[in-house]
Amino acid sequence: MFEPGSRSKQVATDRPAGRSLEIVAACRAALANADARHRQINRVLHIMATVQLRNPTEGRAYFDRKKASGRTSMEAMRALKRRLSDIIYRRVINDAAAAMATGPGRTPGNDY
Repeated sequence: MFEPGSRSKQVATDRPAGRSLEIVAACRAALANADARHRQINRVLHIMATVQLRNPTEGRAYFDRKKASGRTSMEAMRALKRRLSDIIYRRVINDAAAAMATGPGRTPGNDY
């Protein structure tokens, strides 16, 4: 019997049984693809962070500041990766905004 506040019982009876299996399979496939993309992005961020640490860069200074504030090496590395991902995200957003402003097929400064 359906009880107030128990949504799971109501949802289970609202959809046909065969269709729900298709939906679950599609969701699992989408999540598997998303996991693969996340692994690729995380790998690239890790490579970027290690390169930053090898050289005297802003990233190295950021890592050293985090270590000096009492964070462990892993925590400082995680913070550096987050900083790099924020920088990349900002760049992507700014590039997309610039592309929208110039229109399709146009680049800034390329006037005919």
